[in-house]
Amino acid sequence: MNEVGELGNWKVLLNPFALVVAELDGHCSVGTIARALRGMLRSRSDDEIRAIAAACDSPTETNCWWATYSAARILRKEVPWILRERQHDGGAAREARGGSGLDSKEGDPSWSHPRSR
Repeated sequence: MNEVGELGNWKVLLNPFALVVAELDGHCSVGTIARALRGMLRSRSDDEIRAIAAACDSPTETNCWWATYSAARILRKEVPWILRERQHDGGAAREARGGSGLDSKEGDPSWSHPRSR
């Protein structure tokens, strides 16, 4: 069995996302599915998101359910944006508390998700 850190088996980690993909596939665009998965990621801790990112490297076309494979492909693109978003939000919070603000990405379009532009 392929384990992903302390958070468990990759199939267990990706299954909630795969269920959403299976439910929405055929009814929604890939962008809509990606937004749904992004919303699910936002409720997870950074450690959980990193474990999910690592889990995304395990599925192949032949070792899992099609929806798990599809979810992993979408999540590989979404995880960096979520983590970057959180890094940006942390910089803005430090600036509001009187920090230097040097790490703030205010006005920098390179940090935003391309679908949100």
